[in-house]
Amino acid sequence: MTQSFVRVVDSVVTEVFMPPEGIEIWKCFHPDIARQFVPAPEGCGQGWVSYQGTLVDPLAAGYLAAQALVASDTTMMRIGEAVSLGLTTWDAADVVAWMAWRRSLR
Repeated sequence: MTQSFVRVVDSVVTEVFMPPEGIEIWKCFHPDIARQFVPAPEGCGQGWVSYQGTLVDPLAAGYLAAQALVASDTTMMRIGEAVSLGLTTWDAADVVAWMAWRRSLR
């Protein structure tokens, strides 16, 4: 049986493709498009999302993101303490990146 592939654009599966038997995926598309395809896990379809490099059902991704957000609360408190002690600022590059990551989880 031929391996199916999914096209991932902006962390979302936009297309499912099964190449003809014996034909490799990169021979079916322009290289810029072919590299957007990854092997599809069983049951994967349009709308699935990439969560930390793994394709998951959107409902599961929401649950995992909520868990990661809760787990990051301690680090957020430590950043707040560091800011209050003058060890860093809210606009420091690493703090801004951390806040952007937490925002993406919401």
